[in-house]
Amino acid sequence: MKGLYVYNGGLLTPKFCEIRDLFVQAFDAQGIQMIPKTNEEMRFCRESFDFCLFYDKDISLCMELERQMPVFNASDCIAICDDKSLTASALADWVDMPKQITAPLIFFGTQRDEFLERVGAELSYPVVIKSAKGSFGEQVTLANDLNELVLKTRSLGATPIVFQQFVEANGEDKRIYVADGKVCGAMKRKAVNGDFRANVTNGGIMSPCEVTEEEEQLALDACRGVKALFAGVDVIGKERPVLLEVNSNAHFKHFLDCTGINFAERVADAVLKQL
Repeated sequence: MKGLYVYNGGLLTPKFCEIRDLFVQAFDAQGIQMIPKTNEEMRFCRESFDFCLFYDKDISLCMELERQMPVFNASDCIAICDDKSLTASALADWVDMPKQITAPLIFFGTQRDEFLERVGAELSYPVVIKSAKGSFGEQVTLANDLNELVLKTRSLGATPIVFQQFVEANGEDKRIYVADGKVCGAMKRKAVNGDFRANVTNGGIMSPCEVTEEEEQLALDACRGVKALFAGVDVIGKERPVLLEVNSNAHFKHFLDCTGINFAERVADAVLKQL
């Protein structure tokens, strides 16, 4: 059996290359040859494979590959997870999430002041502003009043945006790793220098942590709701957990460093069980 591992050609940093190599090693340990290729290389690839582990967000490529072989995660799962507005819609009946308003599609210019004024009134300040397709905590900011809401929304330009209710958690959240309907482990992320974003890429401090029964159920329900065989689920909240987002191709280098748990091995087990 020969597998295909697809990753992004624009992410060839040591961290992402190490993740690639960990997947190759995990499948090799199971007696499966795993061939890594970037999404650029796949546009010209004529090889045949038995299955694909798709660790990218190139939805059109993923859909093409689904016509040829089993693909994990599937394109519909990746598309939902990659767009925070779609995630909120897909999981509305599955899990608790912070109250959210998706900015309407504007073809020319950005949101009108009257709309933003209503956003502030509905969500109460401070309001979290997010690019619907942002990653690593980038293009996520906080508006403390209407003036900041207008200015910071304008600064994002015509990109799809969601506005979210702010959840006070002292700059902490948890990333819970799930594979095959089971929690593999979790790490706590804490922001530094007063930042409300806990992403490790932005300088957040990580530490291994336990999850409560509520947090575990939330993570498992979220994965079922988006049909993710494996994912990293971000939860927040001191009194009760709420979902921030589901990462269909969650990076796990920090998780491995923090906990010693090799998520690549858990994913390999899950994929081969499906096959």
